[in-house]
Amino acid sequence: SAIIDTAGIEIHFYSPGTDLNNLPLAFALEDYSGSQAYVGYAPKYLTSPKIKANTWNSFILPLKDFPFTATQTDPGNTKQFIIQFEADGNIIFDKIKIVSLNKK
Repeated sequence: SAIIDTAGIEIHFYSPGTDLNNLPLAFALEDYSGSQAYVGYAPKYLTSPKIKANTWNSFILPLKDFPFTATQTDPGNTKQFIIQFEADGNIIFDKIKIVSLNKK
């Protein structure tokens, strides 16, 4: 919980076949009590201007964007990270890690 304002979850992904305008994904952090804080994918999270086909892309979900207080989810007691598809798609994920938002 000490890093909520300064860190995010970085995810590298590969989109085979076609450029994409959006990713139909939702993400959740669940604590050991079963409470979940969800955030939906938004283009503002991309680390480049577009999602290019047949290449590795990445995005960063700032931890501060997860609604921990509203959902009564304890970020200091996180059990799992959930990735949920909201529509059909074909995406390959790699290198999911916690990164500093001040790494520039």
